[in-house]
Amino acid sequence: MTRPSQPGDGAVPAAATAQGEFDFSAPAPAEAAPAAGVDQFGEIAADEQASSSAVGLYLQSLAVSQLRQFRAPLQVTGLQPGLNVIAGPNESGKSTLARALRAAFFERHRSKSVEDLRPLGDSAAMPSVDLVFALHGETAQLHKSFLASGAHCELQWGREHWSGAQAEEQLAQWLGYQYAKKGASRSEHWGIPGLLWVEQGRAGELAEAAQHAREPLQQALQAPAVSNPLHQAAVQLAASEGDRLLTQWQAERRRSLTDTGRPRGELAEAQAQQRQLQDELAQVQALLGSYAVDVDTLAQLTQALQADEAERPWEPLQQQLGEARQVQQQIAAWTQRQGELQQASASASQHLRWLRAQLQQAQQQRAHLAQRQAHAAQLHTQAQAAEATRAQADAALAQAQTAAQASQARVQAAQQAHHRALHQAHAQRVQAERQRLAQACEAAQAAQAQLQQGEVAWRTQAVPEPALRELQDAHRQQERLRAQLEVARTGLSWSLGDQHGVVLQVGEQVLPLQGTGQMGLTQAARIVLPGGGELRVSPGGARDVQQLQDQLTQIEARQAQALAALGLADWSALQARVQAAQQAQHALALARQQVRTLAPQGLAALQAQRDEAEQRWQQLRQDLEPAAERGDAAPGAPEPSLDPEAAEQALSQAQALAGQQAARLAQAQRQAQAATQAALRVGAELQAVQAECARLQGAADEAAQEAEGAPDPAEQVQQLSEQLATLETQRSAIATQLAAARPAEVAHAVARLSHAVAQLMAQHDERKVQRRLLVQKLQQANGHMADEGLDERAQRLAAELARTERRVRELDGRSQALDLLCRLATQHRQAALARFASPLFLRMQAYVPWVWPQAQVHLGDGLLPQSLHRGAADLLGMPVDKLSVGARDQLALISRLAYADLLKAAGRPTLIVLDDALVHADAERLAAMQRVLREAARRHQVLVFTCHRERWEGLAAAQFWLPDLKAGAPDT
Repeated sequence: MTRPSQPGDGAVPAAATAQGEFDFSAPAPAEAAPAAGVDQFGEIAADEQASSSAVGLYLQSLAVSQLRQFRAPLQVTGLQPGLNVIAGPNESGKSTLARALRAAFFERHRSKSVEDLRPLGDSAAMPSVDLVFALHGETAQLHKSFLASGAHCELQWGREHWSGAQAEEQLAQWLGYQYAKKGASRSEHWGIPGLLWVEQGRAGELAEAAQHAREPLQQALQAPAVSNPLHQAAVQLAASEGDRLLTQWQAERRRSLTDTGRPRGELAEAQAQQRQLQDELAQVQALLGSYAVDVDTLAQLTQALQADEAERPWEPLQQQLGEARQVQQQIAAWTQRQGELQQASASASQHLRWLRAQLQQAQQQRAHLAQRQAHAAQLHTQAQAAEATRAQADAALAQAQTAAQASQARVQAAQQAHHRALHQAHAQRVQAERQRLAQACEAAQAAQAQLQQGEVAWRTQAVPEPALRELQDAHRQQERLRAQLEVARTGLSWSLGDQHGVVLQVGEQVLPLQGTGQMGLTQAARIVLPGGGELRVSPGGARDVQQLQDQLTQIEARQAQALAALGLADWSALQARVQAAQQAQHALALARQQVRTLAPQGLAALQAQRDEAEQRWQQLRQDLEPAAERGDAAPGAPEPSLDPEAAEQALSQAQALAGQQAARLAQAQRQAQAATQAALRVGAELQAVQAECARLQGAADEAAQEAEGAPDPAEQVQQLSEQLATLETQRSAIATQLAAARPAEVAHAVARLSHAVAQLMAQHDERKVQRRLLVQKLQQANGHMADEGLDERAQRLAAELARTERRVRELDGRSQALDLLCRLATQHRQAALARFASPLFLRMQAYVPWVWPQAQVHLGDGLLPQSLHRGAADLLGMPVDKLSVGARDQLALISRLAYADLLKAAGRPTLIVLDDALVHADAERLAAMQRVLREAARRHQVLVFTCHRERWEGLAAAQFWLPDLKAGAPDT
């Protein structure tokens, strides 16, 4: 999917109409989507084969040694020119192999910044990498080792050979990268391999890698210009000379126009002068025109004022206004009277309602008083009956309380018997515990004595830990040195029969040799033969052997001194003493375990527990004396039983009987309480009704006293009704008069006449003011016209304005021409850049439909994918940075493959290395990307490192399983 091309966006269109917009109805290019039976890459592959038939790079084998987890040598052989899958579980060494490839090419062999290559904890290791690869039809071998005095680099290519820095520079020249001047190699040095080799977790990070490989990419894009004139013109237009001319034209444009097209500089000054002259000329012309208009206006105002003074049109309106205001005053008097009558009617109606309410309230009070008096008589009868019921309930309550007290006494006696039986059983348990603790104390004291004896024995045999470690280290060093000496000795054997006179001289020692024998020599020796001849034997590495012998002697002396300090004769005595100390320590541990078992909290705590148990036993013996002897038995209580179960059964029976008596007592209490509450409730209600009757009777008596000598309420109601009818008749008559007078029309007439009179008089006054101001203005204008010649000034300003307008037209035309030139140059340069990048677009578009059918990718600045368009409906497209992580990784990998195609067509070696680059792809998208990789593997060698072996097993590719490779590696 595409969008209209705009200046500056650097997009590469797929197809465009005459108007510059993309036409999706037109047939897509051959590379836009894969078609059955058609080789999508046939044309590209043919171009590549024609341009560089013998160019190629593929890795044949990789070997590492002493590098990170690969302490033993590991070889990966049988790599194929196409797709190779190196699989293994997590932490099996895939990323280590990828790091080894990077180190072999990017790191100098003398660099000190590659400590991460060493196996963990092995500071003496010398990591090394060996590669065999084919380049330009010849086999090359690279050996590089790091981080040791013997670190070196060797490169063999056919019959050519390079060593050290020369070999590294030759590799960098072949593959298109450079080395860091100091420190570790970084991404800005990696060039083409950094673009084609994807590290784990960085598949989507394309911009930085493309920027570092920009120069070889542009060289590859410029390669077709040699034989294609159209492409050569596009390259020249997009080159630096075009940039220089465009920059020069834009600078000229900025002198007269801003970036938004607004005038500036000389053009802005000329336009400002033009506007100033236009304003001055307009002012002069306005003065000339205004003088004539003011003279005519003054004559008209003078004539209108004379007519107003003669006719005085406002006086008839003033007379009509006075008559209307008199009618309005009469209407106001009627309205006031109507309000007074309405207020009196409302007051009479309110008083009438109050009288009627008073009559009704008196009747209701008399009926309510009779009702409450009847209710009081009923309550008096109920109160007498409730009092008799309460007396009966009180007598039943007294009987229940007496029976409950007797039952409670029997329960207390049973509780005492039960308590004594439990106390006696507890005393028996305490006595058993006392005996157990006494026995445990005796056993713990014996174990403690054994522990003290064991500690004395252990201290006697124990060897101090620092001295023991020092002696053990010395013994291990002796063993190592003796082994080295044994290896370094030169063997000498002889078989002389009965011959005599052969002498062996080793230093100052002289030994006769006879018969058969053998020995080892660690220094130079002479064999003197009968007759005066001699043989000299010089063992190899004699100096190192002497050093080892000296070290062994020193260590043996230090060991003998340390053993003597401990009172030991030799190493075997030390071993016997250490073994005796271990046995004493074992016996000591057993004694401690026995003490902890018998006394977990210590012997003192165990003894305290025994003493406490003894005190409790003595206390319980005192408490077990018979209750009768101390005189605390309950009167009439049964003899206490020492059987806890029998005592508990007697207690349960007494408690059950007491519970029954308590239930009867509670029932009697409830009945007595209910009778008391009923009597109190009836008495309270009777008192309340009697009080209410008294209040109602008092109110009735008070109302009767007040009514004596007052008018009859019924007569007052009749009088107020007649008065209210009279007021209503008067109010209706006034309302009829107001309706006939039409107050709204009268008010409108008063307002209209008032406004007309005020308007006529204001118009007359305004004409006087305008006439006076015009007279003053004309007097001032006459003075100016006498001092300056306005006509001559207008002519001079018109001539100067014409000259300024010609200058503005000249400057504006030049600036518009420069603006048009810059816009056209920018548009043509963008089109040239689009044609310049079209080979990369064609290669990228050949891969995209495999993953996103009917989709197109747009390239932006820096030869990077800018957006992805999915079909004709997607006019704007999806920016790359808005895609999902998986989609960004896949589009970035497709871009790298397109770069590889472009570089190979330009004759540059290519090798694609992917370290878990598709971890964010689902099954469907992974299958599509595998098809893309299979197609790319037809032109490039691809190394895929993955921990998901099962996802790649069905591909037609060379498969390598790291655990199998490691199993076949030699042991260290």
